[in-house]
Amino acid sequence: MPTELPQRLLAGAALALATPLAFTAPALADAPGVRTPGPSVHAGTLEVPLNKSEIVSTDVTIAKAMIGNDDIADVLPVSGRSIYVLGKKMGTTSLTLYDAGGRVISIMDVAVGPDVEALRDQLAQYVPGEHIDARISNDAVVLSGLVSDPAASGRALQIARTYAGDKVVNLIGIGSSQQVMLEVRFAEVNRSSGFDVGMNFAGRGTRFNGVSFPPAPIP
Repeated sequence: MPTELPQRLLAGAALALATPLAFTAPALADAPGVRTPGPSVHAGTLEVPLNKSEIVSTDVTIAKAMIGNDDIADVLPVSGRSIYVLGKKMGTTSLTLYDAGGRVISIMDVAVGPDVEALRDQLAQYVPGEHIDARISNDAVVLSGLVSDPAASGRALQIARTYAGDKVVNLIGIGSSQQVMLEVRFAEVNRSSGFDVGMNFAGRGTRFNGVSFPPAPIP
């Protein structure tokens, strides 16, 4: 278990209740008296590397934490307001936190998969200057973003495969910085014997005058 773990602060209720932690793993519907949570309690997705852990912290005391599938992840108490979420098996599940009154503090999806945080660090190191992101999708890694050339996308794909093998979805776009230059060559003109031509660009109301061309040769 790593000694330094990232903190993920979740929104909670305003009152702190001094209650010891109780951790169980039944489905949400099995908990009696639980109110249906509104959209404000959903805290998004927590990405947990396989065989590693993340710390989840709230601003109120947690009375109970329920994991949807304890084969995928497990929870352990750290303090009255923090828990470890351990990644045990590739996949997704849900985590629900309750206060002492049975009210839902927060619900989040838990995605256990390759260590995308370490992958992001390596992408920044070995493919510098590019905009590449990596996310867990079930047991796969999804790469997204925009790079300047196909070679950068290929390097990112090779690095991601060291984490997820063949289970890498490459959605990286290629943004070309090349510019197409239009070269216009003008022949030497005889201004004294030429004639003026006006060019009008339709829809823009701009007119250029004074371009002189030599007269056509007499056959």
